[in-house]
Amino acid sequence: LNNQKFDMLIFGGNLFEGDIFSSSEISKILKDIYVEYGKFAILGTKDKGNSTELQQLYLNAGVEVLSNTSRQIYYKNSSFTLVASDFNGDISSLVPSRNSFVLSLTHEPDSFIKNQNYVDLQLSGDSLGGTIYIPYIGGLLKDTGYETYVHGQYTVQDSLLLISNGVTGKSNFPYKILTPNEILLITLKAQ
Repeated sequence: LNNQKFDMLIFGGNLFEGDIFSSSEISKILKDIYVEYGKFAILGTKDKGNSTELQQLYLNAGVEVLSNTSRQIYYKNSSFTLVASDFNGDISSLVPSRNSFVLSLTHEPDSFIKNQNYVDLQLSGDSLGGTIYIPYIGGLLKDTGYETYVHGQYTVQDSLLLISNGVTGKSNFPYKILTPNEILLITLKAQ
């Protein structure tokens, strides 16, 4: 990541699938990623059982864990609203107004069904892209939170949902077919 130029780092949840391992090493790796405008994370469904330890890991790495909150992010002569909600949260009460660009960070992609009227861009993960993706059919492995929106990008009216495939597979099925590991690099441009 340090070979790329970017201003902000956002983690979409499920840093670990089960127990936390090598927390000091992981914390150091995350701390060594340089950004100017902040590192943010939300917790994923797999993070629930380890939330206290995981929040400490993130804190040690200089990553702020967001939970059901919104804030203005100022960049040069522009700003946007960053809204973060837990799991499949409804963000309608978190969006102060639609006067600025609204970027939502929500772990489960299907929350876009509720959130599409309140956001310009929603970033989600959780689905691993469906693990096995077949063109024209879609992601084959679906679960609660990603039954409708599984892989790639979706546009509804003026709202866009981007789903990251993440950087690994599941431990009980560590294979991914046509869902390559990915880190999304997104550029926002002021209008």
